Amino acid sequence: MIVNTKSKRCSNNILLPSSVLVIAFVAFFVVRPQAQRRIQTDTLWVAGVCEMCKQRIEKSMDLRGVIFAEYFLDRHQLVVAYNTKRISADQIHNALHEIGYDTSKGKAPDEKYEQLHHCCKYRDQ
Repeated sequence: MIVNTKSKRCSNNILLPSSVLVIAFVAFFVVRPQAQRRIQTDTLWVAGVCEMCKQRIEKSMDLRGVIFAEYFLDRHQLVVAYNTKRISADQIHNALHEIGYDTSKGKAPDEKYEQLHHCCKYRDQ
């Protein structure tokens, strides 16, 4: 086997270890940002009026694909980071509707809203 040091290939077109490292390095920094693009952070308006609401809203985000969720009661905002390959924004809104909370994308069903604790009823305020 004859090695041509200028092209870093053997005469039978086999890549040398240094070329493999370069390819691995490029693949890591080119492919990895595409994976990171799957993570999206959104700020959603969610009706909530008390600490119990905050706890229920945050607990409802214990979903496959949700990475982080924090509800800010004073602003009625839920900051949620999620993997777009596993869950969609609509699914997040629907999860909130299912526990009785209105969001910027819709209203919770009345029967779910009626199940909220009396201190959590925001439509009357």
